[in-house]
Amino acid sequence: MSSRSFAPAHLCGVALILVLFALGVAVGQTGAAPYLVPADVGVERAADFGGIRFEGLSGFLVDIDAAKVSAVEDLGAVPIALAPGETCWVYLVEDGRIAEFEPPARVLHRSGHEVFLATDGATPMLTASSRSALQGLKQPVRIPDEPRPLARRVDAPPAQKLNDPLIQQMVNELTQTSFVASWQPLDDFETRYTLAPQSELATQWILDQFRSYGLRAEFHYYQQSGQRRNVIATLPGYVDSTQVVYICGHMDSISDTPTVCAPGADDNASGTVAVLEAARIMSQYQFQYTIKFAAFNGEEQGLLGSAAYCNDISNAGENVIAAFNCDMIAYRGTDTGLPDLVIYTNTASQALATTMTNAISMYVPNALEPIVHVEALSGSDHASFWSKGYRAICSIEDEAWGSDFCPWYHTCNDRIERYPQDYCTYCARANLAAVAMTAVPFAPAGPFLAMGSVVVDDDNLGGSSGNGDGIPNPGETIQLTTTVRNLGLSAATGVSGVLHPASSYAAAIDTVSAWNDIPPSGQGQNLTQFRFQVAGDAPDGEDLDFTLTMTDQTGDHPLTFSLQVAAPFLAYRSHVVDDATHGNGNGVADPGEVLVLPVTLANTGGQEAASVVALMSTTSGRLTIIDESATAALIPSGGQGVLAPGYRVAVSALAVDGEDLAMTLSITAGSGYTTQTSFEIRVGSFFVDEVEADAGWSLSVPDDNATTGRWVRVDPNGTQQSGQQVQPEDDHTPAPGTICFVTGQGQVGGSAGEADVDGGKTTLTSPVFNLLNVVNPRVTYWRWYTNNLGNNPNEDTWLVQVSSNGGTSWVDLERTTVSANSWQQKSFVLSSYITPTSQVVFRFVASDVGAGGSLVEAAVDDFEIDGTLSPVNAPDAEARFTLSLGEARPNPAIGGATIAFALPRDGHALVRVFGVDGRLVRTLADGGYTAGPHEIVWDGRNDAGKRVGPGLYFYKLVAEGREINKRVTILR
Repeated sequence: MSSRSFAPAHLCGVALILVLFALGVAVGQTGAAPYLVPADVGVERAADFGGIRFEGLSGFLVDIDAAKVSAVEDLGAVPIALAPGETCWVYLVEDGRIAEFEPPARVLHRSGHEVFLATDGATPMLTASSRSALQGLKQPVRIPDEPRPLARRVDAPPAQKLNDPLIQQMVNELTQTSFVASWQPLDDFETRYTLAPQSELATQWILDQFRSYGLRAEFHYYQQSGQRRNVIATLPGYVDSTQVVYICGHMDSISDTPTVCAPGADDNASGTVAVLEAARIMSQYQFQYTIKFAAFNGEEQGLLGSAAYCNDISNAGENVIAAFNCDMIAYRGTDTGLPDLVIYTNTASQALATTMTNAISMYVPNALEPIVHVEALSGSDHASFWSKGYRAICSIEDEAWGSDFCPWYHTCNDRIERYPQDYCTYCARANLAAVAMTAVPFAPAGPFLAMGSVVVDDDNLGGSSGNGDGIPNPGETIQLTTTVRNLGLSAATGVSGVLHPASSYAAAIDTVSAWNDIPPSGQGQNLTQFRFQVAGDAPDGEDLDFTLTMTDQTGDHPLTFSLQVAAPFLAYRSHVVDDATHGNGNGVADPGEVLVLPVTLANTGGQEAASVVALMSTTSGRLTIIDESATAALIPSGGQGVLAPGYRVAVSALAVDGEDLAMTLSITAGSGYTTQTSFEIRVGSFFVDEVEADAGWSLSVPDDNATTGRWVRVDPNGTQQSGQQVQPEDDHTPAPGTICFVTGQGQVGGSAGEADVDGGKTTLTSPVFNLLNVVNPRVTYWRWYTNNLGNNPNEDTWLVQVSSNGGTSWVDLERTTVSANSWQQKSFVLSSYITPTSQVVFRFVASDVGAGGSLVEAAVDDFEIDGTLSPVNAPDAEARFTLSLGEARPNPAIGGATIAFALPRDGHALVRVFGVDGRLVRTLADGGYTAGPHEIVWDGRNDAGKRVGPGLYFYKLVAEGREINKRVTILR
């Protein structure tokens, strides 16, 4: 991120145009310049001057047509002079006159509660003294780069029924007990800071909650210093599903020490729980219009999660008729009378504010005092809906800068025990009622069948088989009990149902059942259980979609539901080379050695993997597999397991230094889970990590304090500054490799400063290595380091260190401020720096701690520890090779191929090539061979010396009284 000097807030006439020309602003290039037009001008007249980017308390940020500069200045408009590549922000504070910001944020204009700022993309930050001095709301908001549409025309919902008993029933189901049951787990994450690992855990928990209610829920991904995610759940409408009502709240939290402690019970676990409770209750009812439940991320850094989401739904043409945003609804305040619920709305959304006040008076009477403010306060996620022309309101416990604002706002003391449980429950009830009034509960006069709950039976009793956890797992046979509800006003008679799996991973077995009659407001279950089988290769997280076609006296009624598969997701994590018995014991794969390979698998799926069996195979002619099978009794979800016994493989004496020997593991587990995973060992190397898989590196340490640009493992998005590459677009590993470690991941096409290292340091730490027996160990890696662009170049330090005692003390390998805006290879003989031990660890530290901030990016890829190659001749009697015939390489081949085979003991071997018609083409080997691996080359000619034609050929090994056949394709 780069710093620029302060620009005057107000320039006029010719001087203004000259300055805009100098800055490269749109006057001379695109014909428009941004101006802040006063709010009292009105949205329609402001739009006459150009495209509106932002509507706030101060007015409208409008891209003014150059020809209209004089007219807009006559109305008191103020220019907002952005330089090329800068991002515009507004920061909402108690008093914009005294708010000061950390450099390199550049103040453009101050007006009341709003300060307009420019950055290179990074979120602006108040200084510590300003954070302490300013009371109430302190919120950054990123202003879109493009104009927003005017308020969209939406189909007005029908007149709302007053005192609807169905809505009252829903409201009554939301209790203090149920509210706290979801509130406490969110507090217990300790921090839900967007850039902390707990954010991933919290979003997963929220997703699981939505899905437990029977809703279709999914992550919405966006970029914010790497990939982040919102959580969205959907309840389809039964009359017009194209009209959508939102209830939302931001799930992230913040404090002065956000990576350590930001429980955010009020801000904003309380609003998130209002969304969850609405989803839990409303999922059991039907509505005319679709309801979406949204838990947004990145709100505290500028509404980034909701902005990305609203941009996507706007581009998709979604018809949002209302959005109800819940933000901070736990602090009751000190009012002696009824506690307030403040409702912020803009002019276009006043009808929604009226709905909220009516919801309070009708369904939560004598509990809250609604206070409506018709002003464009942009300090929460409702503003992201406004920016796309949608109608939205925000419900909050107090005025943004009122005298009774939460005293624990943005602190480690924002915890559940500080708040009464009745107030937040009333606020959640009010929002639920308002959403229900807008989406309109559906209760037809005749019978109306709707999907209720679904119970999964996989307990190995009756017709089911599985582990009994009540969740579909690969290979299980499931019995289903489905509950169907009658939301109509008369009984459903002659009821039956047919189940139709819509997923290729679910095979139907028993699909037809009768029901008893279902009375109005009643429910019934299938009298015969449905059955289906889950495919053994069903992936973790796969949604199994079903249609349940119900029939009653009125006809057929297709109902839908979905079950999610919980499966292991096993993949190679790491291995150890054990060459102590039949090698030189240096932990490196050397030619001629017999190795034992304990392999560790990681399980990142949603189910534990039991009874794991993994069979090893190879296409390498320089590797012979002796013991091909290894097992693990249990690898827990989110855990790791070592396959035992270690695989025994022999490295050919013909193998060369640096050659990669590829292996594949074919894995089975549980009731039918199957997968494959591959890895390589490199001849002469102790450890190789191309970063394509997670090998156990740590992306942070407790004292890391960078506010952006923390280490992530991703396919990098390249960035440029002044025509120079800042962050790489590609990793260093040759294709098909794509992944590397990089400091932050900005959006595609974003500015160079959006996700660079800012505000402190970020640390990447390797696993611990035992190098006691490695001869002359050397570490080699490729790195990228940028520190010479932007403001204050060449002031920050790139640091690479090694420790021989597990990280207690460190020795420098690199300490430099010199940039290399390209991939650079670095190599160090470790004995020059440390005495190799069993506790060797490496770390890579990038930082931005220089005055004024600078543009810092770093990346690491293709990390390797190797040693001196030490070929070994393992004793034949100890090698215990098995009879094997390798895959021809290459295959298909042009002209010829190399074929490897191995004998368990000295003896005769016959290797011959045949055509597809069975005729003998060539004898490649016919004689005595020693035990162990061998290679022969077929030059693509027959026994007469003539080149064979293109096509398929078979080659056969005859030895030890056995035959092994393989095939090879000759192209020409």
